[in-house]
Amino acid sequence: MNAAAEFQNLSTILTDIEPLGPIAHENIREASKRVLFDPHVEAMRTSAANGAMLIIGRKGSGKSALLDARVENAHVATSEKIEYGKPFLFKFQSWEPLYQLTRQVTARVSATDIGGEIIPVEVLAGHWLDSLWDRIIQYFYNFVDRPGLGIALTYVKRYVDADEGYSGSAFRHARELFENAKGDIIRLLDKNGSKLIFVCDSLDDYPMRHSSFRSVIAGMFRAFSTLVHESGSIEVIVAVPEEIENDLLKSSANILKDWSAQHKIRWKPMDLLRVAAHRYRLLLRTRDPSAWEEIAHL
Repeated sequence: MNAAAEFQNLSTILTDIEPLGPIAHENIREASKRVLFDPHVEAMRTSAANGAMLIIGRKGSGKSALLDARVENAHVATSEKIEYGKPFLFKFQSWEPLYQLTRQVTARVSATDIGGEIIPVEVLAGHWLDSLWDRIIQYFYNFVDRPGLGIALTYVKRYVDADEGYSGSAFRHARELFENAKGDIIRLLDKNGSKLIFVCDSLDDYPMRHSSFRSVIAGMFRAFSTLVHESGSIEVIVAVPEEIENDLLKSSANILKDWSAQHKIRWKPMDLLRVAAHRYRLLLRTRDPSAWEEIAHL
């Protein structure tokens, strides 16, 4: 979308009722986010510069906006052209994908001989890591028909299609396909000079204060950390509501290991004034272009 179209689209976003834009970030159209974002605000610059895995902030503090700023211009599942050096974006923006993964891990835990609350976090992390990689493989299946990627993602296709014959153990065969599909993805990222950016922006409505749920989620954060460290081509960014931070810390078996890479959103008065001024300038541009011309140079 060109710049003129982006600004024209703002007339439906910056309204008389909400002159600074919708309060809920999810109500902002994807095409308008880049224009609304002011990269010069210190809180935004700091988050982007330190590359933290955990973005912690209270509800309404701008966590989703920071996430969007970190992953701007990435490939998505519908991208037709794959560009060298451009990252791939795999995003959990709604509660449903994470809910399904939590159920999947919980089912594996329930199948064991001991209760989930006393299973070591390393075991839970292993279940989470397998489940996360399964979703990542399915995500890259979207690219198997892109020019030049069919051969590179051979095992990804074989793993997801699961329609070939085999001899011996079914589990062993599935595990081999799983590991080879992971290898396909890591090699593709390295060859393309790209990163996979995994974004999770859906923790706000989960029952983190429930002890059983909290113990399962503890493995998720350890798995996120492992996912990042087992390949230099994968980056994980998670938005964590500050209201439940203490509850999540209680579930961590190793706070330094699980929570070392974090950024807490702290807005300064000047930052807020700058954001408001940027939005009002955009509002003026859409409502009174002649007045905008008089201040455009400021």
